[in-house]
Amino acid sequence: MFGKVLKINPRLPNSLEGTGRAYMQESRPEEAVPYFQRSRELQPDSAKTHFQLGQAYLKIGQRAKAQKEIAEAGRLQAQARKQLEQDVGGRAPAPQIRGEQP
Repeated sequence: MFGKVLKINPRLPNSLEGTGRAYMQESRPEEAVPYFQRSRELQPDSAKTHFQLGQAYLKIGQRAKAQKEIAEAGRLQAQARKQLEQDVGGRAPAPQIRGEQP
């Protein structure tokens, strides 16, 4: 499904991420990496994208790159939480990256 969408518009972050996730589910992380990388280029402030790319890097043994991406995901998540707390005026629950344990 994502392949058809990407042929029409190869710059849709959700389709890029979906394709990457599909490759991850098929235990093909090396093929997922370029899709997550392109998604990251299009939405550099997405904690979810950095986290997914980090997970793919871990699966292919690129620990330094994985650490960098996962750290960036954590930084972006903390930044989003701080902004949310300011917006709602008080303590708000942390936004969760899909699949992350609280």
